[in-house]
Amino acid sequence: MSPVFPRSGRSPRARHVLPARPERTSFGASAWHRGLAGVLVALGVGLAAATLLAMTPSTPGPRWAEGEEGEGAAAPAAAAAAAAPGIPGASRVVLVLVDAIPLGNIDPALAPHLWRLASSGAVGLMNVRTAKTLQDDHTYVTLGAGTRAQGPPETGHAFNSDETVEGVPAAVAFARNTGATAPPRGAVVHPYIALINEVNSGLSYHVVPGALGEALKLAGKRTAVFGNSDTPGHPGRHAVAIAMDSSGLVDLGDVGQDTVKHVDDFPGGMMTDIEVVARLVKDTMTAGRADFVVVESGDMSRVERYLGAGLLTDAAYEKASRSALASADALVGRLLEFVDLTDTVFVVLSPSPAAREIARGRSLAPVIAAGPAVSTKSGGLLTSATTRRDGLITNTDVAASVMAWLGVTPPPWVLGAPVRAVADPAALRRLRALHDEIASTYLVRAPILKTFVGFQIIVALVSLGLIAFFAARSKPLLRQRGGAAPETPLPPPDDSRPNHASPGRGAIRTAGRWAHATAGATQALLLCLGTVPLAMLFLPSAVHTGGGASAGALVAAAALAMYVFARAVRGRGAPPGLFAFAVVYLLTGLAVTCDALLGSPLMQRSVLGYDPVAGARFYGIGNEYMGVLVGSLITGTGLAVDRAGSPEAPSSATRARRAPVLACTAVLFALGLVVLASPSFGANMGGTLTAVAGFGVAYALYSGRRVTGRRIAALAGLGAALVAGIAIADALRAGGPTSHWGRAILAVSAEGPGALADIVRRKAAMNLKLIRYTVWTRALLAFLAAVALLWVRPVGLAKKLMKANPGFASALGASLFSAGVAIVTNDSGVVAAALLMMYPSLVLLYLACREAADGA
Repeated sequence: MSPVFPRSGRSPRARHVLPARPERTSFGASAWHRGLAGVLVALGVGLAAATLLAMTPSTPGPRWAEGEEGEGAAAPAAAAAAAAPGIPGASRVVLVLVDAIPLGNIDPALAPHLWRLASSGAVGLMNVRTAKTLQDDHTYVTLGAGTRAQGPPETGHAFNSDETVEGVPAAVAFARNTGATAPPRGAVVHPYIALINEVNSGLSYHVVPGALGEALKLAGKRTAVFGNSDTPGHPGRHAVAIAMDSSGLVDLGDVGQDTVKHVDDFPGGMMTDIEVVARLVKDTMTAGRADFVVVESGDMSRVERYLGAGLLTDAAYEKASRSALASADALVGRLLEFVDLTDTVFVVLSPSPAAREIARGRSLAPVIAAGPAVSTKSGGLLTSATTRRDGLITNTDVAASVMAWLGVTPPPWVLGAPVRAVADPAALRRLRALHDEIASTYLVRAPILKTFVGFQIIVALVSLGLIAFFAARSKPLLRQRGGAAPETPLPPPDDSRPNHASPGRGAIRTAGRWAHATAGATQALLLCLGTVPLAMLFLPSAVHTGGGASAGALVAAAALAMYVFARAVRGRGAPPGLFAFAVVYLLTGLAVTCDALLGSPLMQRSVLGYDPVAGARFYGIGNEYMGVLVGSLITGTGLAVDRAGSPEAPSSATRARRAPVLACTAVLFALGLVVLASPSFGANMGGTLTAVAGFGVAYALYSGRRVTGRRIAALAGLGAALVAGIAIADALRAGGPTSHWGRAILAVSAEGPGALADIVRRKAAMNLKLIRYTVWTRALLAFLAAVALLWVRPVGLAKKLMKANPGFASALGASLFSAGVAIVTNDSGVVAAALLMMYPSLVLLYLACREAADGA
């Protein structure tokens, strides 16, 4: 008998898949899910509004933000610095500036004095990020401020007090511009300190240009500065910004034309007169007239300035660079002839990297230190509490270190930590390997992550398109006008008669076959996408074996291997693919947790981990893998709960199966929360609050409890108490705070609520900036849009899926809630939220695509 379409206009199969009048269902034994669509819409509207706000016309963002993911968008990690007890003291500190020197040039053939100093002292790589770009106007001001700052074009316009400026002695110009008393002869002044203060006043956090010199002055210490990087018509006295106090005054020095000599075959026709500069420094130190001495070598800066102006060919640049390096090395050799390293800390650093080094991903600058505070028996690597990573420090650590070495307590607005040395006989070789590794990862990070996000969006769109196609195809192919079914049944097929089937009907069948094949491939891709963060964690070495293409191919191969493994162990009787999702997600969460417990060696090298070049974070769990950890554990446990049975099932067997699953879920959630909250492991304050919200809501729903406003308030109180308690305990540690949590408490106790307001403003500003610049915003919007569309179309599909998978439904709701918390509590919250929402979104697309394909 031939099939007859019912008058309702639906085939029985289509009616089974998409009921015309879907029943009201509930999942997770709570009623709050009925507002899930409202929460989703509110979250999407809020994010869209923030995006519009961030995209309003403004000045271009800093260079580190362009094309970067969340790794480069956070504010400085520390909130305050305290002089670390036990730091050996020194009577003097000499800081020699050799700008734009590559680490590879510290070589016995090119710079023998620097190489010997590096071999006997301690070496490190310095993150040189500022509040703006990596130009010397900003890097020098940052070194003197002790926090990421910026400077105007007049940063280098400092003068000896008796030099002529604006037709009068510089001391007079300084006095009339600042209102201060004119300093005596021999001092160095910055008449335009007001401009430096002005450009920093608009930042979202407190910056004090000259904080280093000001703290030393208040402690009774004296400062000096010698040398310049002048070029014809352009004063280059940026070193003054490091030694000056907050009024723009340095006690003594010489930055004038007497410190340079004329050399016809060098760019600009002038070079630093190393004999004059060395004699000035020697006289000052012999007489004990200064405790902190800054020496500008100058010549490398001159070469970089001419290269940046396009005035040098490659051959001329190479020749001038060799001459400048030889001059700087000779200056270091002359200074070491009379500097006593038993009571003087001698530091050589590069405030800014060379332009060609930046293009190669080598934006970290070398630092060499020797003396009582950083002495080792046979060489060592520099590190600090800011980075917790051997061989890495930040430019904000320099001011804190100078103060600590001279016995001065830094003010709260100095956001670094004193550096120390870790013994390592092969320090220089190990540092070069570390630099190569960081540069390789940096160069492939953006291409790989942008490709990953783009692929996520494409697969999501394809999935939605397939779901729409299957939903439309499940409707009756024949309708009379007005939607009534034909009165006469269709005749049975007769193979003996010629086939006069319409070409359109054959094309539809062909399209259906292709759609089913595409749906199978898409479902596989959805699972593969869920394995990528785990593959990126375990294949950090992939980026060092070639370019971005080979690294991406290896990550993709690893993701495919994990997909095959997950499908192989899915188990008997499990819904196709869901157990594979659960396995991959739970393995991901456990891997991130274990890596954090081991000191994050994998995250430090992963393209999805934090970036030492961007300098947003150097230790713990970054917001990228925080989102991965929270999202994978919530969704993975939700799928595991579904496998154990529905909480509404009355049978004792179901309850017996659910009990161990819920117990394991509690253990996983507790372990993830402890790792995120511990200052020694995860050290992620916003991540802790995100985990408390997501894990708490998810577990309540798994247990069949309602999520009420009172329980949400209790979770908020628990999160706040946990964060505050850990931060206070860290601040009160006998050896000083180990993380930015404790340093934030010290800042608030010293400055009051204003310090906390600074932190909140800084995080909010960085989050808005990230929303504008990062590709993760598009990923988050795509996931939210996919969930929202599936929630309303096809009609009844989402409710059917939620009823069939109550544990996953609970995980979806908890993920949405924790994603909102992540955006609010993290300075790169949009990154964490996008990765967090990736996990339930992939499962939802998988379920919807499978259900729609089966019903078509």
